[in-house]
Amino acid sequence: MATEVFNTAEIELEDGKAVILKPLPIKFLRKFMEEWNEGLDPKIVDGKPTRPITDKIAMDVYTKVNGIALSRQLKDVIDPVDQYENYKEFTGMLPKYLDYLEENMNIPNTNKVLEICGGIEADDPKLVEAAIAAMEAGTN
Repeated sequence: MATEVFNTAEIELEDGKAVILKPLPIKFLRKFMEEWNEGLDPKIVDGKPTRPITDKIAMDVYTKVNGIALSRQLKDVIDPVDQYENYKEFTGMLPKYLDYLEENMNIPNTNKVLEICGGIEADDPKLVEAAIAAMEAGTN
């Protein structure tokens, strides 16, 4: 007898599409975490960021992880072959999908995607490090 032991949530995108969020399977989570960790790495050398995390970089990371987390649920809106150049590996997000995500996701929904799909809490060390690096670089 199986029981559900994880959180789920329903969000509504800006276009009115309802999406049920749940933890990602390992294949999707692996790519989600790669994008998250690489995107928010300020590349610290000698105690200083060589690539400060700007608001633009953070928004790009949010868009990419949203795209990975929601790709299967948005297949009726945008066919998977129109989401990525290589949709099996989630590489090369295509402009049509990127535009859809940017137009239909907001920060409260993104925070739910991070928490439920990726297991990333609002006080995640990567978020805190990125915020500190951005403030120190004067880009926030």
